[in-house]
Amino acid sequence: MTILINGEEHVLTRSSITVSDLLTHLSFTQEKGIAVAQNYNLVRRSEWSTTEIQDGDEIEILHATAGG
Repeated sequence: MTILINGEEHVLTRSSITVSDLLTHLSFTQEKGIAVAQNYNLVRRSEWSTTEIQDGDEIEILHATAGG
């Protein structure tokens, strides 16, 4: 399956993966301050473990940072 993550193409060998699985695969160990959109729609954190990613999906992962 081929998806875009933050504008970069990624080929995944798994045919079934959830948003939560993807974040683990990408080594996002802390959920705090992370937002995920699938095809320009926000995925609620409570739905990460049940939201399936499909071939061709566009995923945006945003990580909040503080600074000044």
